[in-house]
Amino acid sequence: MPSSEQNVLASEKVRTLTQLRWAAGLGQAATVLITTQIMGLSFPLAPLFTIIAIEFGASAASAALLHWSFGFRPWHVLALLLFDVVALTGLLHFSGGPQNPFSFLFLVHIVLAALLLGTRDAWILTVVSAGLSASLFVGEPREHNHELMGVHLNGMWVAFVIAAALIVTFVGRILNRLERRQAELDSAQARTSRAETASKLGMLATGAAHELATPLSTIALISGDLSSFCRTNPDLEGFSEDAELLRSEVSRCRHIIEEMASEAGTSIGEELLDVPVARVVEDALSRIPKQEIVDVTYETGTDVMTMHLAPRGFARAISCLIENGIAASGPDSRVTLKVRTNDESLQFAIEDSGPGIPDDLLDRVKDPFFTTKSTGKGLGLGLFFAETVISELGGRLEIYNGGDDGGACALATIPRLLAPPNGRRSDRDTNPAR
Repeated sequence: MPSSEQNVLASEKVRTLTQLRWAAGLGQAATVLITTQIMGLSFPLAPLFTIIAIEFGASAASAALLHWSFGFRPWHVLALLLFDVVALTGLLHFSGGPQNPFSFLFLVHIVLAALLLGTRDAWILTVVSAGLSASLFVGEPREHNHELMGVHLNGMWVAFVIAAALIVTFVGRILNRLERRQAELDSAQARTSRAETASKLGMLATGAAHELATPLSTIALISGDLSSFCRTNPDLEGFSEDAELLRSEVSRCRHIIEEMASEAGTSIGEELLDVPVARVVEDALSRIPKQEIVDVTYETGTDVMTMHLAPRGFARAISCLIENGIAASGPDSRVTLKVRTNDESLQFAIEDSGPGIPDDLLDRVKDPFFTTKSTGKGLGLGLFFAETVISELGGRLEIYNGGDDGGACALATIPRLLAPPNGRRSDRDTNPAR
């Protein structure tokens, strides 16, 4: 793992330990007060509360360093856990030594070390904990005070409950954070994979368009001349339709290659600009032949919000979603584009009035070269490239059934605050008044 990722992970571990140490300090103080003031046990309060105060001071220092974004290293995590076991040893020494039922709280630190540290560091803490635990027996009498045995047994049960609660709570919290981090890594890897696939398809399509342009143009020219010759020669008139079919298929090949190059090259190398939402929508609609059947609605203020992005690529992504909606709707049906916002995101919802997408195909519609359209009506790349562009903005594309008109809905969600390089917050610098 790169050192930068290790440092970020170490900071997260320190944050978790700091939360645990605040709770542990409060619990230790409460335990001392209960055992001395309510249960009547006699312990030296000055050293006990001095150790607890030092623990609180260390927790406050950790919290301050986290607030100042201090670059914690993996060895800092080990150091904090070693400090904690030393403090625990001091508390136990002044409160009954090995006869204190809370002595097996060493196991909590060992469990945390196994989760948060590498194997070597976990063994270091285990050996140190075992040594400190053994030190509690030095100079202790072997006789037991039978009058305190009942208190000891009750204390063991309380200690067990506390240890179990701490382990379950914080181990669960640690695992949840690890799962979230893994999900973030998986999402980043998926975005990288999509971007690489899009880039490769773009280079492939561009290269194919360049290499095939001349031979396809030659075939188209010759087939056109052949068609004209066949129409003027009665003996060859039957071949005229074949020549026209050849010319039509060549034209279709050129269109497919141009479409692949256009979609695959979307936003590659495009400059990032501050663009109003309404202008992006207008650009998307200008790419659609049947834009008159698209109804656009803006939630109050969204049309004048500004986004910092590659405008041509994002407009192309939205136009792909609208074109899919038009293709899925009937000839006399309409498609709706709704632009709305909340505190965190800006949403573009494209709803069609078609029959919807079969449930068993919903998970596949964004895969490259997968299409539900008839042969010759689409390449199956539109949704793939739309999702690639949206993902590059830190957003997501969802396809589901259940639009207001009963058809499918494509929901593109991007972060609302896409800050330009100068640090301005795009949408809040713009007056939202219509």
